[in-house]
Amino acid sequence: METSLSLARKIQNLRKSLRISQAELAARLGVSAMVVSRMERGQTQPSGKNLIRLGVLSKHEPALCWSFWNEAGLSSRHIVDVLPIAAKRLRRTIPIFRFVDAGKGRQETRHDATEESLIAIPFLQLTAAAGKEQGSSNHDLTNARTDDIIAAPKLWCPNPNHTICMRVKGSSMEPTLFDGYIIVIDQQQNQKTKLNTQVIVAHHDKFGLVVSRFWELKNSPALVSDNRKYDPEPFSAAWNIVGKVLWWIGEAKGDKSTLTTTTQVSVRN
Repeated sequence: METSLSLARKIQNLRKSLRISQAELAARLGVSAMVVSRMERGQTQPSGKNLIRLGVLSKHEPALCWSFWNEAGLSSRHIVDVLPIAAKRLRRTIPIFRFVDAGKGRQETRHDATEESLIAIPFLQLTAAAGKEQGSSNHDLTNARTDDIIAAPKLWCPNPNHTICMRVKGSSMEPTLFDGYIIVIDQQQNQKTKLNTQVIVAHHDKFGLVVSRFWELKNSPALVSDNRKYDPEPFSAAWNIVGKVLWWIGEAKGDKSTLTTTTQVSVRN
């Protein structure tokens, strides 16, 4: 935990960077101007809810955002139920998702994600290798740095407290996943008996984090690439399943603003 004065300076600096008064910050936090004044002097400790709201207000400064959220007891592994005030800010950067039913190849556009149903998914500064690339180490997912957060409907995340996302690096999962795609992983779904044919993220001390499809081939489990140019990799005891890939976000070719543009999400159940 930070000292009261250190936290107080961060709150004051955030308010000044937003160019708002103590009264305006108080209105955004749902407290009185006197409470904000006391927080900036280190005389009052912000509640957990207000620490989360302060993090949302500082979302353009990821380090400061997670500093507030960590103070509230959240790690980058947690999914934060988005508070109404946070949802209003996050919704400005939420893309219009187009669902692709992978089994039927059918597309439809939905706009029914309400503020109350949104959650924030930590976008970890990690990569899952697809092919001969080296993936990130899995030595400490809990403390992995967070690039940003993605707001998504709670309906998409059956286990929100165990859901994270990261980027794909490599071409072995084409045409399903391309280099640079963002994948969303449910770490709660990690039982081999329930993952046959599913896209998963696994870890190996030698290869790091890897994204592939898990197959039971004649009772011999293997990681199989969707790109048939790559040979299957036997799934030995050295592998550890991180979780199931729930859905993914693909950038249009040449488009580098995934989180602020129309985005296609492929969903596999």
